[in-house]
Amino acid sequence: MVNEIYFARMHVKDVGTKKGRYGLNYDEQAKLAAEEFAKKRQQRLLQVREQEKEFARANRQAYEARLSQKRKMLYIELLQKWDREHQQELQELQDTHQRALHAASAAQEQAEEAAEAAQRAEAAADARSAIQSDLAAKRFKEAAQHVGSQKHPFILRSAVF
Repeated sequence: MVNEIYFARMHVKDVGTKKGRYGLNYDEQAKLAAEEFAKKRQQRLLQVREQEKEFARANRQAYEARLSQKRKMLYIELLQKWDREHQQELQELQDTHQRALHAASAAQEQAEEAAEAAQRAEAAADARSAIQSDLAAKRFKEAAQHVGSQKHPFILRSAVF
């Protein structure tokens, strides 16, 4: 308030009147100067408020930009982490698949070898059976020839009586 009056008194001196016209008296000049000072002060306050609003808006935009950048970096980091984990899981699945294929092929080979061994064993058993049946037939034939070459004792006895 004191500054307003001091400013108004200083301003009164600057406000001049032209000769030949009615001018403002001292109180009117002081009131006009005080109103002008209040108006300028109000304009300056509005300007300062507007600057503060602009500063707050700039700060908010900078904060939102930093926040957006952090979100973007976090998203990229999470995406890279997910991609690494996905690649690792995929590699593990491929390794498991390869091991399963290897085990299946080994089992297939063992089954084929077992089938071949069974076929060989069956063929050997058939051969042994054929050989044994041939030997039995041969022995039977030899026995029959041996019995046939000898005269039957019953026939001889009946001839003797």
